[in-house]
Amino acid sequence: MTDTDRGPVDLVAAVLGWVLLVAVGGVLGILSITSVMITGGCGINEDDPWVCNIAYFSTVLIGYWVALAAIAVASLAAIVRARRAGRLSWWRPIAGLAVVAAATGVFVLLMTR
Repeated sequence: MTDTDRGPVDLVAAVLGWVLLVAVGGVLGILSITSVMITGGCGINEDDPWVCNIAYFSTVLIGYWVALAAIAVASLAAIVRARRAGRLSWWRPIAGLAVVAAATGVFVLLMTR
């Protein structure tokens, strides 16, 4: 298969990869709600972590949700553009999964500050 050969296998792989990307993003988005448990120790010490500030917590959590949605939309747009240009598209959702992993790492880092 050449770079310009965009057969049905490429399309099926891209669609399945995108569905996987959306499923992983959805599960991570739902699980991120449990990060509210981090704030359980707030108010005990004078030196509370940043996450105890409700504005900071809300901004990080909603920002993560927006990032997950934007990654899914960008991946879909990349698949459509690749298909129209006659290029392989199967790897675009895999790249999206890598970006989701990076976004999740940043989310965890910001929540544990």
